Amino acid sequence: MPEISRESVVEAIRQIALPDGDTNLEQSGRVENILINNGSVIVSINAGVAEAQALEQTRKDTEIAILKIPGVTRATAVLTGEKTPQSTEPPKRPSPPPQKDVPGI
Repeated sequence: MPEISRESVVEAIRQIALPDGDTNLEQSGRVENILINNGSVIVSINAGVAEAQALEQTRKDTEIAILKIPGVTRATAVLTGEKTPQSTEPPKRPSPPPQKDVPGI
């Protein structure tokens, strides 16, 4: 089995255009990590929550491009990103209903 180089993966990623059409995936700086192990290649692509749907085709195209590299038997591209930070304040409890006057008390 041919050895898979990081450079061959980066070259494949350079061929993937982003939805805006102005840059490729490699130039965009979105590639966070490339892992190569026994014919498997995993690429993580940074995408904000709002961009994830738009970059889904880019993710699929990345897997297809990597599978064309000699020696690659499995390619996985994942979209990663941080969610909007949650508030650190504890949730507020609802106010109790107003008390009604009870006659005679």
